[in-house]
Amino acid sequence: MRLLFCCLCLLFSSQSLAMNAGRYYYIIADQCEARGPNDPEALDKVTPDVLLFDVIPAGISDYYVNMNTDALSDYTQDGVDYLSGLESEQAYTVGRDTDGVYHSFMLQREAINRTTLVDLLASFSQRQSDKGYFYRKLLTLDPAVNRFKAVSSVKLVEDTQLPSALLLTEYTTKYYLFDSAGNAEQEPYIEINHLASIKRGLHQPRDPFYPLMANGLCGKEWKPVQD
Repeated sequence: MRLLFCCLCLLFSSQSLAMNAGRYYYIIADQCEARGPNDPEALDKVTPDVLLFDVIPAGISDYYVNMNTDALSDYTQDGVDYLSGLESEQAYTVGRDTDGVYHSFMLQREAINRTTLVDLLASFSQRQSDKGYFYRKLLTLDPAVNRFKAVSSVKLVEDTQLPSALLLTEYTTKYYLFDSAGNAEQEPYIEINHLASIKRGLHQPRDPFYPLMANGLCGKEWKPVQD
């Protein structure tokens, strides 16, 4: 009887942390609190029609995410293809923190060499400020260093205000140096914020909706119109 009770608790807990599988499109919102014109037609005109990600079920209480890498506004095709390729194997976790219920997807955790890192950085953001940052970081690197730990991840946070919405708060790749004992350091040596590139393709800095993206991008599940 006690075993049955524990199993039921686990089942209900998994269901309470479940999310809706589907396609999530960008909406103008401040942490998924809807913003923009009240008139639906006017709102449609100022809202970019951009798919952010797909959430796909994988088993009873598991999911994986497909990011719309085509929305990376200033990456080379090699960079886009590389990030898409990372999604073939994922580790999914769900939990609660100060932001609420979150869904985390680990897309990559592996060691790479210096040549691979240089090539990857060249394929990501083509903005001069970003390329300058990459160049300066590589210049300060000891020539003897040749191994890095690469970690790519996505984080989605559930929203309690807007039904069928998820807040995309993280889409990053972090590169860590290894210490003398062969352990990855705590702080990343280089961090790539892929989410920033998606934001740049949605709104420009002078756009009144640009500041609303500071804490993440809100995706609302697309549902076909019922006849």
